[in-house]
Amino acid sequence: TKLGLSASRAMRVAEDLYTAGYISYPRTDNTVYPPSLGLKRILEKLKDSEFKDEAEELLSQERIRPSRGKTQTTDHPPIYPTEAATRKKLKGDKWKIYELVVRRFMATVAPPAKAELSDATLDVNGEEFKAKGYRMLYLGWKKYYPYFKINEFFLPTLVTGEEVVLKEVLSEKKMTQPPRRYTQGSLLQEMERLSLGTKSTRHDIIQKLYDRKYAEGNDLVPTPSGVAVAESLNRHAQIVTDSKMTAQLEKDMDEIANGQASLQEVVTESQEMLSNILDTLEANREQIGTEIRKALESQHFIGKCPDCDSDLKTIRTRFGKTFIGCSGYPDCKRTYPMPGGAKVETTDEVCATCKAPMVRVIRRGQPVIVHCLDPDCESNQERTKIGICPQCSNDLRVVYSRAGKRFIGCAGYPDCTQTYPLPQYGRFSADGETCPECGAPILLISMRGRAWQSCVNLDCPTRKKSKKKTTKKKTAKKKTTKKTASKAKKTAAASESPAKTDADKSQQ
Repeated sequence: TKLGLSASRAMRVAEDLYTAGYISYPRTDNTVYPPSLGLKRILEKLKDSEFKDEAEELLSQERIRPSRGKTQTTDHPPIYPTEAATRKKLKGDKWKIYELVVRRFMATVAPPAKAELSDATLDVNGEEFKAKGYRMLYLGWKKYYPYFKINEFFLPTLVTGEEVVLKEVLSEKKMTQPPRRYTQGSLLQEMERLSLGTKSTRHDIIQKLYDRKYAEGNDLVPTPSGVAVAESLNRHAQIVTDSKMTAQLEKDMDEIANGQASLQEVVTESQEMLSNILDTLEANREQIGTEIRKALESQHFIGKCPDCDSDLKTIRTRFGKTFIGCSGYPDCKRTYPMPGGAKVETTDEVCATCKAPMVRVIRRGQPVIVHCLDPDCESNQERTKIGICPQCSNDLRVVYSRAGKRFIGCAGYPDCTQTYPLPQYGRFSADGETCPECGAPILLISMRGRAWQSCVNLDCPTRKKSKKKTTKKKTAKKKTTKKTASKAKKTAAASESPAKTDADKSQQ
């Protein structure tokens, strides 16, 4: 989403705000405020928050007329702020969601926005060209809801039959582009359009796509298993993939709530429909299972085993840990650890040293690396080597934790437990240079367009010296500022005293 939060994360934060008493119940589909809800009272509370100016502007209206949405229910009102808050009270994601709720509420009670729309048709040698203009006259509710950009296009006043100057003619060659992938936000909108789920369940549905490895990435990219499940069901049990089935169930439940249908009728109809679906799935059980199994095998495939040439695949233990093992087990017991906290992609390359597969490792905020799957391979040891341990003279190497955090560790572990922290973002390199004070490696770090050299030891005396120098410089600047200010005061006092003396003389 535009706030940088997934749908499930946003709902969890909203529920925390609800239990803390800052917003109303978030799992609601209602978009119509009940008459009993005091809108002015809510705005009065917001005067004690960072939205004081906006709340006072909205309270100055002669009459508050809230917008009316398409869905009206009687269980809960639309989400609205229940208590005032500030950035000091709510930080991070909680403030983002709270601000969104507040601004959404203010937009619903704000006056309508006004815009001027214009369009013109121009004839150029018998070819028609159309132009459209858009200009805001009054921001209205858009002033309080700044989550989208207003694009204005100025079109000058034209008269029918008027001749205009043709300044330039351009010709562009374009290809038909595929539709953009769904983001979590756009998928929520599409689910709402198709009546799939409710506002309280849609975020859970999307999260299950990630949990079951059917999709990945911010722009939802279907995995082989996700494609296989969808295509297999579409081929053998099409009714399951039809959005109308779920939409009809949601409609039936709404009719029960509104008294337009009886519970028994809807339950009987749903049971018959689900029974037919189960019969269809059971009849095509083998075909569906085979197709999904093949997709899972291709999704978990990493490469060929260097010992027996069987497939290497990712395996998940019953304790939730993942590793890479040979499909020829128990005859072949070749295994490799899974790179921690990273997305691993297969390649067609094989390590020239140990014949293990080469994999592409992607970690957030770090450069993509293609390396051998075997962490004990000589190519990896040479690649990850940083320097020599000052404690035991073994190699210092870059190590990744299970969570994907990188640090420098000694190859002599567990006999030597020497470690050094590393920045989690950006690039770094070592040329063998060591610190003259502590003997730790010196790295060249580059991040956000900046590059600098630094000793990896946080307790190094050189770091303490540099901190002292920085502190002295800051103290010297403060003293200089104070001295300058005191001199200015003395000068001002000296310039004022003669004036006062002249005034006294004139009075005498």
